[in-house]
Amino acid sequence: MLSEAKIRTNTSTECKTSMDLDACAARDVILTVFMEGTANRIDRSLTQVSVFSEASIYKSTRLPSERNKVDLALTSKGPGQYTLRFHGCGFSHGMSGTLFANGLKEQCSVIHDYVEEFINVKSKNRTGYKVTINFVGQSRGAIGGLYLAKRLKNYHVDDLVLNLFLVDPVPGNFVWISRYLDVLRVSNTNQVMDISKVRNLGRVVLLYPHEPLPDIAVHAPLLVVCPDNCELERDVVLGCHQGAIFLSKSTATRMSFYRIKEFLHRCGSYLDFGCIDYCNHLDISAEKLLQSLRRELEKKKASTTRTCHSHPPGAMIIRRETAVFVNRFHERLEGELETGRGLHIRDGNSGYERYLLDFAESRANQSSFRFS
Repeated sequence: MLSEAKIRTNTSTECKTSMDLDACAARDVILTVFMEGTANRIDRSLTQVSVFSEASIYKSTRLPSERNKVDLALTSKGPGQYTLRFHGCGFSHGMSGTLFANGLKEQCSVIHDYVEEFINVKSKNRTGYKVTINFVGQSRGAIGGLYLAKRLKNYHVDDLVLNLFLVDPVPGNFVWISRYLDVLRVSNTNQVMDISKVRNLGRVVLLYPHEPLPDIAVHAPLLVVCPDNCELERDVVLGCHQGAIFLSKSTATRMSFYRIKEFLHRCGSYLDFGCIDYCNHLDISAEKLLQSLRRELEKKKASTTRTCHSHPPGAMIIRRETAVFVNRFHERLEGELETGRGLHIRDGNSGYERYLLDFAESRANQSSFRFS
């Protein structure tokens, strides 16, 4: 049996952080970082991570991302927009990257080196720059974002703010191994599940496609424990793993495109899609996206469950057969466009399921969870 649950960390879209996030978007240096999924090349337009990275480099200084090609001298250009793009760790580091995510920490070290140079640069009338990092990653690339948060946690928020947009963070570990056998906590799961001690996070968006894959695929996502002082948006979305951010025309891909674009704009990253005309079908208005989400509610599909890595254990991602909203984003969009949809459940009527796509737990663990 499943029941609705509440995760013990903040999942509200309301800003809980004490920092001025709008000011963070206008800092000296905006470093936008893109990290692809395991087997993907960042310079091949397979997913939206690659597409947005291409739109970013037209408006910024591109920094070399390979360890042997790092050019710290480029930071001397001073304040402005910079972009870093990384291949998936399986492509860049072969079999060890595919099986064990080898290479993610190396990629994070490259980012760290650039950040260190920006913050400590000495120029006329000043000693260093204030930096905002806007990170977008998918699958193992999303796990890279969590490793990055750990790596940069000692920087004061006055010097560095890290914003994360993570789609389906999949560590590549079997749930039972990381839960019961990893006593030394060396698995990707146990190294990055808890980032609650990272105090320089700004906006954090965590999206989880609801469609399950076979257990043998080792694609259980990681429900991340985040600090209370970040602006956290955690949501379940349409699609299956990479399918949620492919370039095909669907409600799932259009919703992802809208949210990535919204995140990067809010966080201060410049984008230029002028030379990228092959994804125009994804860039639709909020009104058209809302119509598409409403049509999704009319589809008759069986309920599904997807197992997750979580603390405490037992969390799942579910799809119900019917609900008032597709997900939390759909509810927010209805509110922003002032449609009035869902007022009957906002007033406390419990006779309606709120979200078609949601987080849940097994009844055996329901007293331990705090989802919202």
